[in-house]
Amino acid sequence: MAKSVSIKRRLIWYVLITTLVMSLVTGLAVYQGISHEADEIFDAALVQAGRILDGIMTRQAIEANRHHLERALERTIDIETQDDEGKERQAYEKKLFFIILDNNGATLLKSPSAPDLTLNTLTAGFSRFEHDNQTWIGLTLKGSDEDLWIIVGERNDIREEVTKSIGISLLTPLLLIFPIILFFLWRTISLALQPLQNVVEAVRRQDLNHLKPVSVDRMPTEIDPLLIAINQMVGKLDSAYQREKRFVSDTSHELRNPLAALLINVDNALEENSDSEAAESLESMKLSITRLSHLVSQLLFLSYSENPLVSKDFDPIDLSHLCGSMVEHHRVSALARGQVINFNTTENSFQVDGAESLLASLVSNLLDNAVKYSPEKSTIEVSCLYEGNDIVIRVEDSGKGLSPELQAQIVNRFVRLGNHKVAGAGLGLSIVRSIAEVHSATMELSHSELGGLAISIRFARGASE
Repeated sequence: MAKSVSIKRRLIWYVLITTLVMSLVTGLAVYQGISHEADEIFDAALVQAGRILDGIMTRQAIEANRHHLERALERTIDIETQDDEGKERQAYEKKLFFIILDNNGATLLKSPSAPDLTLNTLTAGFSRFEHDNQTWIGLTLKGSDEDLWIIVGERNDIREEVTKSIGISLLTPLLLIFPIILFFLWRTISLALQPLQNVVEAVRRQDLNHLKPVSVDRMPTEIDPLLIAINQMVGKLDSAYQREKRFVSDTSHELRNPLAALLINVDNALEENSDSEAAESLESMKLSITRLSHLVSQLLFLSYSENPLVSKDFDPIDLSHLCGSMVEHHRVSALARGQVINFNTTENSFQVDGAESLLASLVSNLLDNAVKYSPEKSTIEVSCLYEGNDIVIRVEDSGKGLSPELQAQIVNRFVRLGNHKVAGAGLGLSIVRSIAEVHSATMELSHSELGGLAISIRFARGASE
C-alpha cells in the first residue's frame, strides 16, 4: 500500500517554496537595485566634493593658508569622548581622501588618508585603482585654475557596506515575520480544506444499515465532483446490500424447506422399504442430503457473519455461561463416540460485548471440529480463562494434529486436511475466523498437549469491557 500524502502539507510546502524562491529573486533584484543606486549617489557625492574643492581652492589660497590647512587636516578628534556612532564616522573618514596637484604632478595639498597618486596613473573622470590591498574609486577633475588638478575618492568597501546594510534592513523584517506568514498560511489552507474534512466526517458517520447520500452545506465547486461520485457509490452499495439481504433471506427459505421435506421423504421410504439394497441407497441419499443441508446452513451463516451490515450494537455476553451451554449441547454427539468433553474455567463470569448467536456458532463450530477429528474414546478440553489482559476460549482435541504449514491453510474456505470420510465442507474454521473478526478477536492455532490441535480465540479485555 502506497504511503498516503497530506494535501495540506503538500500545499504548504509548495507555497513556502514558491514564497522563498520569489523572496530570493526579489531580494537579489532589490540588492542589485540598491547597489546601482548607491553607486550613483556616491558618484554624485564625489562630483559635488570635487566641485566644492574646485570652487574654493586656488594655488594662491593654498600657498597663503598652507600651514592652517595642513594643521586642520592633521587634527584628530578625541575618540574616547565619542559614542559608537562617532567612532564609526571617524572610521569612515579614513576611507575618504582628496588630493590637489599642479600640472607637473606635484602635490599641493592632500588629506592624511590619501594614497600616493600621480597624474600619469590617472585619467580625467572616474577610475578604479588598488592601494594597500584595497580597491579605491577616484574622480579626477581639471580645476578652474588651469594650473591645478583635483582628485577626490573613497574606498570601495564603503559602498559595499552601505549596500549590505540597506539590504539587511529590508530583508530582516521579512525573515522575522516568516513564522507569522507560516502560521497564517497553515490556518488559511486548513480553512480552505475544511469542506473536504466535512465530507470525510459525513462519510465516516454513515450507518451501513441505512446508507444515504452525503450532504454537506456550502461545498466548493472543486469538491462537487468528488461528492457526486461518493453519492453514486453509496447508492450502488446500498442497492447491493439490499439485494444481498434479500438473497440471503430468500435462499434460506427456498433451500432449507425443500431439503427438509426431501429428508423426511427419505426417512419415510426407509421405514417402508425392507429391500436391503434399496435401503442402502436411501441411506446414502440421506447422508448426502444431510451434508447438503449442513453445507447450505454453513454457507448462509458464513455470508451473514461476513456481511458488514451485521449489527455492531452488541450486548454483554457471559462467555463462561455460553461455553458451558455449548459443551452440554455437544455432549450427546461426543458420548455417541465414547468421547469426554471437559470444561475448565477460572471465573464464574467472563463478560464481552457481542452477538450471542454469532458467539454460540463460533463455539459450536470449534466443538464440532473437535468431536469429528478426535478418535473414539478420546478427551476434548474446553477452557475459558484469562491470559494477561485477554479473555481466551480454547478448544483442544485429541486428533492427529497439523503442522504449522497446514495450520495456515486450514482456516481457508473449503479446505479439509483431515479424514475426508467425516461429513463437512471445510467451512467451520472460516466461519469461526469471520465471527472472531466481527468481535475484534483473533484466532490462534497451535499444538495441543492432548496430541491434536488447539484453537484459541483471544478477546482483548480492554476492548470488551
